[in-house]
Amino acid sequence: MNQADVALRQGQRDSGPHQGPLPRRQDHVFGRDQVGPRVTGMGIAGQREVRIEADNGDLEVGHGVGSRVGHGRTIPLTPVEYDERLSVPLRWWVQGTMLVATLWLAMIVALPATAAWAISAVAMAGLALGLVAYGAARVTVDGGFLRAGRARIAGFHLGGSSALDAEATRRISGAEADARAYLLLRPYLKRAVQVEITDPADPAPYWLISTRHPDDLARALAELTESSSAG
Repeated sequence: MNQADVALRQGQRDSGPHQGPLPRRQDHVFGRDQVGPRVTGMGIAGQREVRIEADNGDLEVGHGVGSRVGHGRTIPLTPVEYDERLSVPLRWWVQGTMLVATLWLAMIVALPATAAWAISAVAMAGLALGLVAYGAARVTVDGGFLRAGRARIAGFHLGGSSALDAEATRRISGAEADARAYLLLRPYLKRAVQVEITDPADPAPYWLISTRHPDDLARALAELTESSSAG
């Protein structure tokens, strides 16, 4: 989002009708990405999201280059280190198709064939859309950020990461869960990664993220935390 009181172009002394001038001239520009001085974006993703956001668009991948954020911190722009889509398993598609087929059998004996086929087609389309949407969540570690679903957090706000087995995932997402935590869980994924949040302004003590590859995700998060601390 473009802030109403931040000029869009870095180094611009004259602002538009609805823009105030920058507090000082800034000549550090990365392409078409414009990051306002010390602007914090807030949004809601899943349960909560309080993250530092770029004013206008996504960060670009670079090598040995950083993007400045609030409090003089710099996020290193690194290539994608981890990318996973939490898609639903094949058995869900099979079971859903069987459910629609059962619906068709119940209707074909009671309704005209055209109506039975039309209702079944609508049901199948709704099922497909629901499964695709539910499995569309992604977990990525890139550009100095961890993204889990619609939430994201800078690497320098992360602490230790732990790859959990099925039993530990069940406990931490159930009886031992903290109501303040941010959760991205899928019932068909039995393992997860728990990552500590060190930002004192963030009420979430940790994020719990379902994954098919907990060891790889935990390793990528450890590298992100290390590189962010160095930056």
